[in-house]
Amino acid sequence: MDAGQKSLLRPDIQALRAIAILAVVICHMNPKWLLGGYLGVDMFFVISGFVITQSLLIQEKINVWKFWLQRFFRIVPAYIVMLGVIGIATSIVFTRENFTQFKTSWLEAILFFSNQYFSSYGDYFSPKMNLQPLLHTWSLAIEMQFYLLFPIIFMLSKRLNFVWFLLIVSVSGFVAAELIWRASNNSQSLYYSLFLRAPEFLLGCSLAIILNKYKFEWIKNNQIFFALTGFVLILYSISFINSDQFSPATAAIICLGVALVITAEIQSGWIFKLLGTPTVQLIGLMSFSIYLWHWPILAYGRYIYGNFDWTLDLIFGYAFFVAVAGYLSWMFIESKCRLNIKKTYLFNFIKITPVICLGISPIVFAQEINSKVPDLPIEYKRYADPETICHGKILPICDRGSKSSERRILLIGDSHAAQLNLAADTFGKELDIKVEVITASSCLPIIGFDLMQIPEYSRAQCLSQIKVIDPLIKKSKNIILAGMWSYQLQNPKNHKLIKNLLRYARNNKKNIWVLAQVPKMKSNPQRVAHVSHLGVRVPTQMDTDWHEANELMRKMSAQYSNVKFIDLSKDVFFNDLPFNSGDLIYHDEHHLNEIGSKRYGALLINEFKKYSIAK
Repeated sequence: MDAGQKSLLRPDIQALRAIAILAVVICHMNPKWLLGGYLGVDMFFVISGFVITQSLLIQEKINVWKFWLQRFFRIVPAYIVMLGVIGIATSIVFTRENFTQFKTSWLEAILFFSNQYFSSYGDYFSPKMNLQPLLHTWSLAIEMQFYLLFPIIFMLSKRLNFVWFLLIVSVSGFVAAELIWRASNNSQSLYYSLFLRAPEFLLGCSLAIILNKYKFEWIKNNQIFFALTGFVLILYSISFINSDQFSPATAAIICLGVALVITAEIQSGWIFKLLGTPTVQLIGLMSFSIYLWHWPILAYGRYIYGNFDWTLDLIFGYAFFVAVAGYLSWMFIESKCRLNIKKTYLFNFIKITPVICLGISPIVFAQEINSKVPDLPIEYKRYADPETICHGKILPICDRGSKSSERRILLIGDSHAAQLNLAADTFGKELDIKVEVITASSCLPIIGFDLMQIPEYSRAQCLSQIKVIDPLIKKSKNIILAGMWSYQLQNPKNHKLIKNLLRYARNNKKNIWVLAQVPKMKSNPQRVAHVSHLGVRVPTQMDTDWHEANELMRKMSAQYSNVKFIDLSKDVFFNDLPFNSGDLIYHDEHHLNEIGSKRYGALLINEFKKYSIAK
């Protein structure tokens, strides 16, 4: 860097960067730990606006190409290496379906359009987004998009010779963004837009121009007040403004805090000593590289393990890997590849050419690697062929098991009943029982079921199944009820609904078997199986809510003499989830696959042998 660039390395700004990156990392680990930590990104935008404007102000003559090249060399080398490494790592860790999806985000990220890609993807902290290794690149896309436009905005400001021009534009931008945010039905799309973030950059830009033009003595005389007020606003924002409360107006609070700290420009005293500690300064220097690596490492952990609970070991382990990756990126890529103005542009590009190639080429090899990783056969990815089961629809034949038998059982419920189609085939054929399986997604197909509790797309199918099942319940002497009780029992209305069914069955001398919910995991079984092919067996994260739900169903069933509660969740069959005898038996966190359903049906043979099934 030249002398002018080095003069921009202010300890207070580096400290702000350190606060911003720590806030972002902590919030991304668990939003509950630091509700507004995500606003650290907004801090970076204000800081960036201030720094790039300062870099232009120290130039005697504005050179747009030099500005763009400085930004390119500042961001792209470390960024492109991260993309390359993530491309290879993802090809190994992700299943084929997930890798195909990842490739799209990779291409968008390399073109700095990932903010547009993720704008229609879903909520920032939703499970689906948590698994995307390149989600965090949206902010860098916005930054690069702003850099393309900024020289034009800056030269317009100079031509107008109006010092306060950019501040007025910034404030107007915040107001306009807030009004549009409130009127919009798609705030998610706005969240990732350059329009929403441009006022934050411009606040930093205007601050640089104003402070360069005027020397406010009253600010210098009240530095401590400005700095402390700024830090209070920052700490308030990252501590209390959760993601549901985000808007341009709430973001403006932390942006104002950053502006006040920069304006104060503390250069001595206890605050300066605190901000200037080596650890704080080092974190600030490494903040960009830390940002690049913190999210992919976290995304891979969640992809493989599921939504795990943080322990001290995991926290220190995660911090170690992020620190090491960030340091290596900063030391050997970021700090080595900046634009050297003493050398020709050709020399600079030759210098970073290997780095660019290293970042871009892996996507070709990544596709090859991913295609060679063994894929799971279809029977491991579903609980039955959806075209052959009466799930959300009625086929000419909904029978399983021994289809000519006079002994009949009606099996009803939600998808946890649908997963037993092949199980019913297994025990029905062995015991000479015809099992009619009729189910609906998320729905207990019983008269009185609250349709409003389930997704809108499931309601019509649920209602149609209820109409079909109601007369079947009335004429059936044997009924099996199965469901995802940890979901269904969240609604108190379903407690009454189930009790009414059990009471009706008792009064009409019908036999009912209530099946316990099968164990539920936090880990995705297909991903666990995928990495197991690589020789890595990760511990399965188990959920707990299904235990309580099963106990509640057990107690409810015990009140009726005609009801038998069958709970196989403690059987050795489930001891090595998601595997049984080395084979994958789950297709997602709480549904058996075809293999698991058949083997579960074999367990049910011994259970139903205990009972006399009426004709």
